[in-house]
Amino acid sequence: MKFCAILLSFLIFTATSRIVASNVEVNLHFNPLPIRTMRFNVETDGPTDFSFSLPLNESTQISQLTCVQHDKEIIKSVVTDSVVTVTVSLQDSNRNTFNCEYFHITGVTNYPSEKTLNDDYKLLFTTHMCPLATNMKCTSFINKNNIYKISLFPSPVSEGSQRFKYGPIESTGFTYLVFHYKTQLTPIVIGSVKKVMTIEKENVHVHMEIEDFKNTGAKLKGEFDRNAIPNEMTFYNIQIPVEKDASDLEYRDTTGLITTSEMYGHTLILPTRYPLLGGWKTSFEVNYHFPLKNIIATSGEKMRLLTPMKIEIEGIVKKGVFEVVLPEGSNVNTISFIKRTFENNTVEQQSAFATIFKKTVVKMEMDGVDFKNFADNLEVYYTVNPAAEQNKNIIVACLASSIIVVFLLYAKIINN
Repeated sequence: MKFCAILLSFLIFTATSRIVASNVEVNLHFNPLPIRTMRFNVETDGPTDFSFSLPLNESTQISQLTCVQHDKEIIKSVVTDSVVTVTVSLQDSNRNTFNCEYFHITGVTNYPSEKTLNDDYKLLFTTHMCPLATNMKCTSFINKNNIYKISLFPSPVSEGSQRFKYGPIESTGFTYLVFHYKTQLTPIVIGSVKKVMTIEKENVHVHMEIEDFKNTGAKLKGEFDRNAIPNEMTFYNIQIPVEKDASDLEYRDTTGLITTSEMYGHTLILPTRYPLLGGWKTSFEVNYHFPLKNIIATSGEKMRLLTPMKIEIEGIVKKGVFEVVLPEGSNVNTISFIKRTFENNTVEQQSAFATIFKKTVVKMEMDGVDFKNFADNLEVYYTVNPAAEQNKNIIVACLASSIIVVFLLYAKIINN
């Protein structure tokens, strides 16, 4: 009888877990490409899942969709079938507030398509005023940071010193917003970014490859004249913050080594070899070291690695790869991310020089990511194998001895 009562109460509880009320505040800001933040307020009468959908054309434009509550990723599933449908697991039993964010990888055009050197970039963006295909009231704001309005249709309900306001409106109205704005910021899109951190005995060697770092802004009007460009506009300075105590900087592009780079505090200043005008692009790589003690805590043979999993480079990255190469013979125990989860994370084996043991590689892949607005830490617990280091020393000693023996034999033969 007692069991039946417990079961009945459980069924009543789960059956009545439903959405009581919901609304959303939508913020659109430009950096200089559009980034959308949605703040959901959902009331329930018990723990439950909550789903929402994005309109069709909005679904085809977006990337890096994340939903966070109390600094914890709460996305349960994302179904992509023409439209994007997101299901989140609400943490609280009554009032829930959580934020979802994504950025637009398409939908922005240069208008006009050409500009002079002294003109600002002028961009045209068309989007939904309320980017939800779900029955829900939303209030939309356009933030004015780094941008200046040229035209906006329809007119906002109100205009403050920092943002325009629309709504509240019903999401099913599908009202479109056309925003023409200008900015002094350069719209950058990067084909791929790869960062490899190799754990050495006392240092970490960092190798970064940046492919197709492109200015997607309006093209230069007329023919290019190198002498007509002012000195302050000759180069585009790429800035990449690096780890503490970084040293041995090497910066090169497809042509060769570039020696005009410098370190300012913890930031690398990397000037491009040529002006990065609208439609122009460059590819380059960066190498440097920093002390291993900055990211490693040890306890005998057990190691804990904790490092920010990001590359603070300006622009939207179409393909991002982050790798940590552990010493030969290492065994990974656990991999965790503080805020988010990554489906595309793998542990691979890589051949190593002068040893029979292989290196373990922890690899993460991300499609469409804005590293400037992406923050998470990678935590890896692993154990080292002392036999791997001894094996390497023996093989190196054998190789060195063999070279000496071969040299002595060769010297003896030619002397005879």
